[in-house]
Amino acid sequence: MESLSSEEQKKKELEEKLEKSSISDFDNTPKDNPNKTIFLGIGIIVVSIIWLFAGLANDYLFYYPFILAALGLYFIFKGLIAAGKKGSSVDRKDILDDDLQ
Repeated sequence: MESLSSEEQKKKELEEKLEKSSISDFDNTPKDNPNKTIFLGIGIIVVSIIWLFAGLANDYLFYYPFILAALGLYFIFKGLIAAGKKGSSVDRKDILDDDLQ
């Protein structure tokens, strides 16, 4: 019987690890550290600018750098929103009503 309980305990621990994983399921961006997402967006924008100007220097206009720049902006805003949510989490259960005024 104890082997079943230890197996259930291992299963619960594995589920907790999966919930706390640092990769989100939707787009594989770091969700524990919003700064990584912001730097990812900045890096994508830098690459898109280099690609755009390299094409323009050779008298060719690539359209994909514009898509990359938009994707980079998305990651920057996503990181900023995540940083705002992470910083605004306040544990309100210990605050008395008099402290809120």
